[in-house]
Amino acid sequence: MNVFLRTTVSVVLCVWATTAVAVCDDELGPVAGLFAIGLPEARPAGFSVCFALANHSTDNSSPLETLLFDGETLRLSVGWRREFGRWDLGVDVPFLSHDDGFLDSTIEGWHDAFGLPNGNRDRRPNDVLAFQWTRDGAALIDRTESASGIGDARLTLGRTLYIGDDWRFGARALAKFATGDADDLTGSGDNDFTLGLTFEHDALLGAENWRLSSAVALTVPGDSDLLGVEVEDQVASARVTVVWQASPAVAVGARVRTRERIVRSELREVGEGATALDAWLGFRLGDKRQLTLGVSEDIRVDSQPDVVFRLAFDFSPGR
Repeated sequence: MNVFLRTTVSVVLCVWATTAVAVCDDELGPVAGLFAIGLPEARPAGFSVCFALANHSTDNSSPLETLLFDGETLRLSVGWRREFGRWDLGVDVPFLSHDDGFLDSTIEGWHDAFGLPNGNRDRRPNDVLAFQWTRDGAALIDRTESASGIGDARLTLGRTLYIGDDWRFGARALAKFATGDADDLTGSGDNDFTLGLTFEHDALLGAENWRLSSAVALTVPGDSDLLGVEVEDQVASARVTVVWQASPAVAVGARVRTRERIVRSELREVGEGATALDAWLGFRLGDKRQLTLGVSEDIRVDSQPDVVFRLAFDFSPGR
């Protein structure tokens, strides 16, 4: 990983250790991350930059299949969102990078300090890239060299259908376009389409500093360019988010998101649904800027990367 990325990640981790809107929630698994499943949290109107770094370390096998995901994935997404009355329109263009990384020893030390299991980490060398998935002797994924590039761009369109005293109900659509490269694991090779409903409550249980948001969605994923990968015809998903506005400038949030399986496999890492927990700390930096720092963990073990560090910066010039 180059010096710029190492420096960026070091800053993120240092700030997280010492210190709004929700942090970004893109999946970063070597397979699931190729698709756009579900509805992400809407960003504020304006420009946004979302950074995420995922560490992978899992393996599994069956009589027919073998799988090894070891390495790190970086996702840097630049977005724009505009509101038109009750309508909103957004565009996101991501950059993805897969390489051997540098967080293995740090994560192992964390696990050792708190008596947590290391899984297959004790059997694997540190900082090695190996994304490999075979079925009946044929390679579906075989990535052992670093790869990077533009990912699949996304377009979102939303409309608020009803506005209550302190709550809103709406509908959203998302389209993902095949601008990435399946061979480099930066795209699926086809388009995905999602429709869903959203609900937001600004005074949870009557408390004005607590906010609830949720969404349910159905995604029709396109076929994958990965040879032999069978994609489900449709994938249901849901998320629930709670945010506590601790002060006018500081917010604390947590989100649970879950989805059905995307591809067919005997192995739970790719052939089952996924559930993850996101937690974050958000800062309002004046009227136009917001910074959010977070971390994600897999609740359903091995269904998501072991850990994902996240950062989001939002700038709303119109405020």
